[in-house]
Amino acid sequence: MSAGLGGLIVSANPVFTAGLAALFLGESLTWRKVAGLLLGIAGVSFIVWHRMSVGTDSWHGIVFTLASLASIVAGTILFKLFAPKGSLWIGNGVHNLAAGVVLLPFAFTLADVGDIVPSTRLLGAFAFLTLGGSILAYLLWFHLLKVCGATAASAYHFLMPPLGMTFAWIILGEHVEVRDLMGIAPVALGIYLVTRPAAASVT
Repeated sequence: MSAGLGGLIVSANPVFTAGLAALFLGESLTWRKVAGLLLGIAGVSFIVWHRMSVGTDSWHGIVFTLASLASIVAGTILFKLFAPKGSLWIGNGVHNLAAGVVLLPFAFTLADVGDIVPSTRLLGAFAFLTLGGSILAYLLWFHLLKVCGATAASAYHFLMPPLGMTFAWIILGEHVEVRDLMGIAPVALGIYLVTRPAAASVT
């Protein structure tokens, strides 16, 4: 499936999380948060809409992407519900170990270990995915969930398409148009509205 459609689906995370957080966590869904979520969706849609490939997205790719969206939303709500008290380092280690054990049979069934060709680039990519994508990224995510509400933390997912576009420009040399940059403004305003602390009531 196209990267644009994938980014658009995953960026709906804050909307579903906000609804479930209001239902299960008692987080208030104020007009300010609703407006921020709508602005985030509008900004992300503006960035990725013209990049989407028409008629080339397979249904099973969409299903898998929707399943990943449901998984991260459910994981966010469950983390806040059970509010683990232990160290984030240990929790993250158990999290990754459990996921690795579950996925190991699929890896050996669907892939051939003999196809792996050791190289410096492979080791570098593996180290980045392990240290950056798994350990550091999840530590930051769990920390955000602890210090923020589920809705506020999930709002930062609106940053993924703009950041992905920026890194693709810097690292891969992909062309960025002016209209791509115009979508960043509503995304930034939306995140501000969702994460800004409510004004203290005057007594």
